[in-house]
Amino acid sequence: MKVVVTASVAIVVTASACDGDSSPAADSAVPRTTESTEVKPEKVRVPDVTGLGLGRATKRLEARGLRVGDVSKRPSGKPRRTVLEQSHRPGSKTKDGSTVSLVIAKPHPIVPDTVGDDRRSARRQLRLAGFDVVKARQRTDSATPGTVIDQAPSGGTRARRGATVTITVAVRPPPPPESTPPDNCTSGYSPCLPPASDYDCAGGSGDGPEYADGPISVTGSDPYGLDSDSDGVACE
Repeated sequence: MKVVVTASVAIVVTASACDGDSSPAADSAVPRTTESTEVKPEKVRVPDVTGLGLGRATKRLEARGLRVGDVSKRPSGKPRRTVLEQSHRPGSKTKDGSTVSLVIAKPHPIVPDTVGDDRRSARRQLRLAGFDVVKARQRTDSATPGTVIDQAPSGGTRARRGATVTITVAVRPPPPPESTPPDNCTSGYSPCLPPASDYDCAGGSGDGPEYADGPISVTGSDPYGLDSDSDGVACE
């Protein structure tokens, strides 16, 4: 009897990679590099916007890639909202998107109208509004003594804060001079004040020795110094 032994041989066939294909192993073998590029902001030239209204100034800045920053106000004789100053010098360069701060005009304060008011009230109003006050006097019998009959600048106009306003105050005109004053009256006062070494206004802090009840018209040189505010009326 013949015994036949058949040997089975397993053949493992390894397929080769096709041309153009990359295996994971091949990909991992290739080093990869990452480049980081920093982009610097573009610089733009700052336009001159002084003298423009705020709206036009804003558009001109935005056209150059800039924005309006802080806006402050300053009294000026220029039209309202006119640009007086800018934070960046015109013609200089700055980063695109930067802000430019502006100073714009606001009107000067209005001068109060004090004509017809008492001089003390007029002075108070004007000083509260920020003005200095100078008083002038005009003798007239057409207005109550002590009232304001004129002012410069006129009420309702605008003036720089701290400017001087002159008010003209009415004072009583002197009566016709007496040809010969009575011997028992001091020259310069009406009604009569008999001669004395000194007079003070009644109710005041003076020490006399004589006291006068007002009001008294000062028609001359006021030898007793009773008209303290020089408006022609003493001991008011």
